[in-house]
Amino acid sequence: MVLKLTPTKGICRFACRLEETTPGREYQLHVTVEPPFTPGFARDTITIETNIPQQPVIQVKMAASFLDRFEVRPPEVLVPIMDKESTRVVFFSNNDEHKPVKITDITIDDDELKKRLSWKPVKPGGQKFEIRLTIPAGYAPPVEGRTLTITIDDADNPEIKVPILSMIGKQ
Repeated sequence: MVLKLTPTKGICRFACRLEETTPGREYQLHVTVEPPFTPGFARDTITIETNIPQQPVIQVKMAASFLDRFEVRPPEVLVPIMDKESTRVVFFSNNDEHKPVKITDITIDDDELKKRLSWKPVKPGGQKFEIRLTIPAGYAPPVEGRTLTITIDDADNPEIKVPILSMIGKQ
């Protein structure tokens, strides 16, 4: 059996190498991801040509998901006007396990909400944090919204801003 890797057409984020482990019988396909690691989803298909009449071509589909280094979920805090107090939870994640971060401060540009803010690590090592914001009964942010600012000890991204918006008019 002879296998030959056919190069992909166009831009490919994957590097592929076909290694013959047992001559004429067994092969191993090695796939790695090539930089840049920009956020998003990558997919491609590689073609392996064979000398087997029943299966002259083998196609292998590849896919990878690339996350932002820092991620906030949900990306915005939507506040409904309610007759009772409610809590909104935001998760801040650091998706690079080799570069842990510390939250040095969390602030809100709203005095009423400042005192109703708490946060704690959810995952050790500066990887994931839970931020809880208690919304008082009847509270509505102004039309322009408010901002939750997460300050971290990262030189490239020292502040992460999260909009706080009223659900009225947000459809």
